[in-house]
Amino acid sequence: MVSGFSRQPIAVAEIAWERPRRGRRSSWVPSVALATLGLAIAAQGRSYAAIEARSMTGGAVAFFVYAYCVSWVMMRYRLRALVATTVLIFVWLAAAFAFWLIALG
Repeated sequence: MVSGFSRQPIAVAEIAWERPRRGRRSSWVPSVALATLGLAIAAQGRSYAAIEARSMTGGAVAFFVYAYCVSWVMMRYRLRALVATTVLIFVWLAAAFAFWLIALG
């Protein structure tokens, strides 16, 4: 929740004050993730932060699988981005659920 609240004002400030450059917005995301983990350690302890870090890793892996599938489908079948992302959103859900099952067992 902290990372979501911290990303939005920074993105708005970038858009308002400067012309956005390619890749600029994503360059500070790891810093926000580390800050979120630091706050989790300070507020809840190391074990809670470890669970949060595992969840972040699972979400990143699931998103990679989803992005790979979307790009492959778009290149192979020449689909529009809206169609490919809408249809394949379930791949992201399935990958995240699979990671969750693996992490639990």
